[in-house]
Amino acid sequence: MRILLERVVLVPFEEFSDEYDHAMQIMEPVDEDDSPFLAVGLALGLDGIWTGDPHFYRQDLLSVFSNRDLIEMI
Repeated sequence: MRILLERVVLVPFEEFSDEYDHAMQIMEPVDEDDSPFLAVGLALGLDGIWTGDPHFYRQDLLSVFSNRDLIEMI
């Protein structure tokens, strides 16, 4: 857990605020608490998001990677 937390980077709201409303529109019907994560991915131009949360499969703006997907990649 320590190793993982050493690599976690907090993104200030100002860096993803431009995408927040768009992400909220997409995620609000599913789980609006997921909106910030989608907004960060969009704002940073990420290839996808690593999650076990099935709600993210109900959007098509970012690819979704599961633990299994990442294991297969390495």
